[in-house]
Amino acid sequence: MKAMPLTTAALAAMLASGLALAQTAPASGPLAKLDANGDGVIDRSEAAKAPRLAARFDALDRNHDGKLDASELAAARAAAGKPGMHRGGMGARWQALDANHDGRISRSEAQADPAFLARFDVLDVNKDGYVDRTDMQLRMQQKRAEFFAAADTNKDGKLSFDEFVVEQGARRQERMAQWQQRAQAAGKPARPAPDTAQQVQRARMLFDRMDANHDGVVTRAEYDAFRPGMGKHAGKPAAGAAQG
Repeated sequence: MKAMPLTTAALAAMLASGLALAQTAPASGPLAKLDANGDGVIDRSEAAKAPRLAARFDALDRNHDGKLDASELAAARAAAGKPGMHRGGMGARWQALDANHDGRISRSEAQADPAFLARFDVLDVNKDGYVDRTDMQLRMQQKRAEFFAAADTNKDGKLSFDEFVVEQGARRQERMAQWQQRAQAAGKPARPAPDTAQQVQRARMLFDRMDANHDGVVTRAEYDAFRPGMGKHAGKPAAGAAQG
């Protein structure tokens, strides 16, 4: 291997030194609260203070050094596609309520948000005294089951496109009415009504993706197996809502 020119070697050393300093710089935000010894990283014992983070420790520790630095947590947030460490959670609002950063909201923490507290018992689906990602997933599964049951008007255990699009449209109208009420209460302009033709076209595309065997109907198994965010069937209940 040829020796690097002195200037290049010096530059490489400077960059390496800078990277090392950046990785050991004092942590900030939620990271700082877990970083007990102030070394800029979260080790496994520190992560144990946040059970949800501890459960994902090995997956987040990309360089397998037994520590989580700010770049690894940032990469995890980017992969989740949402701010914060709670994929499928509530973003900034969730972080604001999660005072101890354990990935779940207790009833005492919920008191900081009266609207959230009012819905706490509904959101705590598994009745363990906390609202967390598991509750969000269970609630979504409940809503999906309710959608299928309501859409299946002839109760034959499968959805035709007409059944699907009618129920989807009805629920969209309900959501639009709720949004309009909230906008009016907040003194904000109302949202424009969605283009009907575009909504039907999107419903058709979604329906066709759910219809795994392309027989023109969606069975309960196909409906449950569909994962909207991935655009394919994964063989397990979906975490997202198919009703649009």
